Amino acid sequence: MLIDHIGIILYPEILTFRVIGRFAFPMFAFLTVYNFTFNVKDKNDQLLVLLILALLSQLVYIVSFEHGTQNLNIFFSLLLICFFITILENAYSKLLIYFSFIVVVFASFSVEYGFFWFYVYVLCICIYEN
Repeated sequence: MLIDHIGIILYPEILTFRVIGRFAFPMFAFLTVYNFTFNVKDKNDQLLVLLILALLSQLVYIVSFEHGTQNLNIFFSLLLICFFITILENAYSKLLIYFSFIVVVFASFSVEYGFFWFYVYVLCICIYEN
């Protein structure tokens, strides 16, 4: 991810930095889902930590990449999927699961990487379920 950010800020004309850096996202996704599922004892505290990191890093994201407030950074996508996993683990109603899935899908259009991250996370959840 650092290589991706160095490429976009310092060397925007060199595509190699961007390509190498984009491989970090699926690893972030998998490690986040794995850690949140198997290693976190208090999931509410972890969600709060992700929310704080998302809000703080959003300020840096706006200043560094000049996106304004239209896109949310990667921590918001990590927060969304961890929230969805919490609902999957605790929901007693299929309707709640379907509703939260729809909310996550629509929220995914406003985060960095667009809808692509959602496919990566669905893959991670499938790995988690097996």
